[in-house]
Amino acid sequence: MKTLLSSILFLILTLNCSAQWIELNVGNVNAVFTDVYAITSDVVLVVGSGGTTWQQKISGTNQYLQKIRFSNSNIGYIIGDQGTLLKTTDGGETWTSINTGYAEYFASISPVGDNMVFIAYDEHLLKSYDGGISWQNYPLDFYSGDVQFLTPEIGYSSKSNGGMLKTENGGETWHEIAGSSSFHFIDNITGFCYMEGLKKTNNGGDNFIQLGYGYKSLKKMFAINDNAVWGVLWPSMNGVGAGIVKMSYNPENGYTESYEYDSSTEMKKSLYFSNDKLGYAVGIKNDKGTI
Repeated sequence: MKTLLSSILFLILTLNCSAQWIELNVGNVNAVFTDVYAITSDVVLVVGSGGTTWQQKISGTNQYLQKIRFSNSNIGYIIGDQGTLLKTTDGGETWTSINTGYAEYFASISPVGDNMVFIAYDEHLLKSYDGGISWQNYPLDFYSGDVQFLTPEIGYSSKSNGGMLKTENGGETWHEIAGSSSFHFIDNITGFCYMEGLKKTNNGGDNFIQLGYGYKSLKKMFAINDNAVWGVLWPSMNGVGAGIVKMSYNPENGYTESYEYDSSTEMKKSLYFSNDKLGYAVGIKNDKGTI
């Protein structure tokens, strides 16, 4: 099954008063797209559970692929079910399966530099210094959701039951900070989280300032810059309310949230921005993959 797709087609996102998302024609793709990564503004990779058009790349696995991350324009990783880990060193043209020795569901991955990579699963953090050849396993006292490392030492993790933690020694120990399970950092100083509205830190998470209030639940965040953050909405209990939200703040106009809700037949899974104006959102619509 061909589970990795790439294309030079791109989604044009124009940030005027309200952002406009344009659906791309990707053909009759009987798949669920789960994650997206833009190496450049016109080279985009999407992972999921199948595909028939675009430039297809053979993943070499029939496991469900979940997330994709790159450390530079050449080196990237994909994680999936049952301990699946794939690596590319040529910008996604070819992929090699890496045997980590684990068969669990990998929840999140965060590469740092050419050779260091972190993988979170259940109550464990895997760490490799050599690009995935060997691994150290650090037991955690919490169930990790999403992880983001900014340096080999400084990283952040969500907790599956809510809350946020920080490490300053490469994942060996963690301490709770006043964030939430939905977060994204621009660098190791500036980051955002969403907890009854958008919060921002300018000191690496030591404290967060409330920029504005809102009452949605986010499953993913992406900070474009200091003043604009996008998020993917969790649906409510009755399955409605999923979609995308843009959160903006400036001292003159204050805080605003702008929503684009999914229809009853679609659901966004992930998003990624290559620059301030160009973004990509992936998911499912009418039982087909959508971008």
